[in-house]
Amino acid sequence: MKTRKLLVLFVVLSVALGVNAAKIVDYYHEDNYTDAVSLYSGSVVAVGQSFTGNGTTLDSVKFYLRKSGLPIGNATVKIYSHTGTYGTSSKPGDSLAVSAEFDVSTLTTSNQLIKFSFTGDNRIILSANTYYIVAIHYAGGDASNFLRVGRDITSPTHAGNFCYLVGVIWSADGTRDTIFYVYGSREGLLGYQLQWYDKLHEYFLRMTQ
Repeated sequence: MKTRKLLVLFVVLSVALGVNAAKIVDYYHEDNYTDAVSLYSGSVVAVGQSFTGNGTTLDSVKFYLRKSGLPIGNATVKIYSHTGTYGTSSKPGDSLAVSAEFDVSTLTTSNQLIKFSFTGDNRIILSANTYYIVAIHYAGGDASNFLRVGRDITSPTHAGNFCYLVGVIWSADGTRDTIFYVYGSREGLLGYQLQWYDKLHEYFLRMTQ
């Protein structure tokens, strides 16, 4: 009886408040991949995509990545405010959030969706119906050792557009789209994140063993 009551409580709370707090805010699927842009020092050092917020708290971002040669160093992802015309000339404005670093040497030579997490003050609110830029930065490597970021140059259909950074100058290209995923988390009661879910799950498993 105790086990059954715990199970009912677990299911009800999970449905009411969301079993998986992280949901997709915006994305462009990897099935659209046709090309990759190279990132390394002295060339393109960041690429991004404009997207639309939905009122959730920024949780994580994924880009479709692989390496060529033996690049070393870290890549990060940043969220920027939006400038330009959405879908044709979107470019970054102010930097709003930055992810934890990712060691590019751990990549393989095959395309993979790589997750970049945001913590602390970088878990900003992505306001509903507001445009943003999500961009991956890597300024290491060289012409023989670099990061490859997946994109679509054939028939892009995302509402936003691709942009890229050379030196300190951002440029926009409305004929390309970056493969990306932005994830946001719902707020729990009293504004707390639903991070208690894992603890509840652990407690349920322990009580039912």
